[in-house]
Amino acid sequence: MFTYFKSAGKRQIKRTKALDAKGRLWTISFVPFDQLEEEDSRFWLEELTPEERVNAVTEATLSCLKARGLNGFPRFRRIYRRIELPQSKVPDRGRARTGNLRATTGDKRS
Repeated sequence: MFTYFKSAGKRQIKRTKALDAKGRLWTISFVPFDQLEEEDSRFWLEELTPEERVNAVTEATLSCLKARGLNGFPRFRRIYRRIELPQSKVPDRGRARTGNLRATTGDKRS
């Protein structure tokens, strides 16, 4: 475990690197409260490549879903709707239209 300091304006940011039981290397940063936002955006924009950022967001989303009891991303679902219309009688003579219809004998075409 080793510690180094990075000067950031008025105050210094203290960083410590440590190994866990599985052999992974972790970086722990002690950042003053007024510099938190800047330090967080610096980490995401300067230290990670675009591919690493996409993978980190995917891993964070999966962790959130696992905390809710889901084992992975849900599949897209198709929604089928069947609308049941109320029963209505078919008009007499089997026509769907009602009202005044033109007579074919009086229809003059030019």
